[in-house]
Amino acid sequence: MSTTLQKQKVIIIGSGIAGLYAALSIEKFDVLIVSNESGGKSGSSYYAQGGIAAAIAEDDDFETHVQDTIKAGAGLVDYEVAKQIILAGTERVHHLAELGVNFKRDEKGNFNFGREAAHSKNRILHINGDASGKEIMNVLNARVSEKKNIQTRYTCEALEISVYGSNVNGIWIKNEKGETEFISASNIILATGGVSALYSKTTNPLSIYGKGLGLAARAGAVIADAEFVQFHPTALDLGVDPVPLATEALRGEGAIIINEKGERFLDNYHPAAELAPRDIVSRAVFSEISKGNKIFLDATNLKSGKVKDKFPNVYNLCKQNNIDADLQPIPIAPAAHYHVGGIATNINGRSSINGLWACGEVACTGFHGANRLASNSLLESIVLAYNSAKDVEQNFIEPASKSITSQFSHKNTNAISELEDLRNVMMENVGIERSEASLKKALHFISELMKRTSDNISFLNVLTTASMITKMALEREESRGCHYRSDYPETKEVFKRRCFEPKQKI
Repeated sequence: MSTTLQKQKVIIIGSGIAGLYAALSIEKFDVLIVSNESGGKSGSSYYAQGGIAAAIAEDDDFETHVQDTIKAGAGLVDYEVAKQIILAGTERVHHLAELGVNFKRDEKGNFNFGREAAHSKNRILHINGDASGKEIMNVLNARVSEKKNIQTRYTCEALEISVYGSNVNGIWIKNEKGETEFISASNIILATGGVSALYSKTTNPLSIYGKGLGLAARAGAVIADAEFVQFHPTALDLGVDPVPLATEALRGEGAIIINEKGERFLDNYHPAAELAPRDIVSRAVFSEISKGNKIFLDATNLKSGKVKDKFPNVYNLCKQNNIDADLQPIPIAPAAHYHVGGIATNINGRSSINGLWACGEVACTGFHGANRLASNSLLESIVLAYNSAKDVEQNFIEPASKSITSQFSHKNTNAISELEDLRNVMMENVGIERSEASLKKALHFISELMKRTSDNISFLNVLTTASMITKMALEREESRGCHYRSDYPETKEVFKRRCFEPKQKI
């Protein structure tokens, strides 16, 4: 089936915070949001417990925030990108407040800032305790429903980006009826989220397999820094999939990480202990667990208030598993949480393919370097979503005079039973610790799986992403940020550079 939309239409793939905010920021053209979610609770955004990092407080400034970002990013942060995003963040945060996002405020009505790991200042804005993502999503969905220029199509999966000449000309989807359908479009914004559900232990919803990155890579887009997958150190180890998250803000409020003897150990790994960068805390927890120790987050003595009052989501999750977080330590283990790499874009979300933009976690601007600073993700999402929207408006590509429908040769779009095997292989071999042997083992598995499932385009997107992550991890023969090679444990000056595949830069 082929469907051609009217001219002057922008297609946004994804309905998380980045996709919705991009749609709201486009005023000159009609917008169609296409998402594989049912609407309202899309992707990782809805479940984000952390807030938005913004250098707005009187005792803070953008340069301090930039330097914190650079320090966490382990030598690979693009300074100019970080500067522009952090400077733009103030206006975006105020705009979210205008849209109805109810950020936490003090008794005088001023923003109330929290502290999270590796930040030197209190600059994290939260909404309703540990429900920031949910609250922002609720507001954005409400505003989208009011816009006459925005249409939505949910429960539709993007399968393949069509490129004609040097421009995108449309996208193949699996529509609401389970049929393949071609949507003609010359301006597409990808906002499909990350990759973390590729791992058997993940904090992400089980729809976040990196299909958007695979879509772009198969269309020929340059991918950047795919080897950097961030693992969150304090996922609740409750035997469920996905793994619930204990927000970083708990440690900012004084929660500590202990072993089964009640002993703290993180100061043996880093002077900042619980407030060290995520990669360090994750590897420390992983190391202790590998030694046979059980590890816990002890939030029984927070600086102010109780878990039940300040972090109700975490408290209720624990309570459902017979743990009172105000009285008992919480069992934890690291889990895949955020993809630092992604589709290479500039500060305006432009990819290497004309007519294709990307924003949110699927994009990679160089802002996070080799390791994301806590709560910088939502900041980048809203800034890049806005920039992408405005760049589309300023550089809108007129549709072809006649519809050009690409050929779609893949007939199988069904779910694949081998997905769980892939997730286990990725966790075991391309996880917190990697080596040449483990990475080659994973690549062989992925290659064989590609041969067996070559007719399934949906799974091909997933496998393409898994292959990208693994290949780029194999090429980086050092340890840096959230990429740790047990066979190359040292950081090397020769690798103090971002990596691109194909090997070029936007």
